[in-house]
Amino acid sequence: SYTENYVSNKFLLKRSFECGLDIKSPIELFNLANSGNELAKMIFKEYGENIGEVISIIVNEHKVDEIYFSGGIVHGKELFFDFIESSLGKFSKCGVPKLNVLEAEYETGCFGASRLFDSH
Repeated sequence: SYTENYVSNKFLLKRSFECGLDIKSPIELFNLANSGNELAKMIFKEYGENIGEVISIIVNEHKVDEIYFSGGIVHGKELFFDFIESSLGKFSKCGVPKLNVLEAEYETGCFGASRLFDSH
């Protein structure tokens, strides 16, 4: 699927391979990026842009004004969150929603997804 190919661990590993990086996990890519590897940082930039583009589909369809991120993805937020926001600015017709990070001690992704369309 589109999302699996562009906004998942599968994307990070595939792009790493295409760029000639010998890594076995997204954690290794994260460590490379944090140590200053420009290719690794570029892959996370693309990853953030892809996430922003995918989220813009939901934003445009449902006029979402806040997005919450949680789970493992937030540990690398400094590498790609700015690119999510700039991509949303490019693709969202309804403005850029506020991006929030939930740094809980437990995985909240399923709960967050189930509350996506809950009215407040």
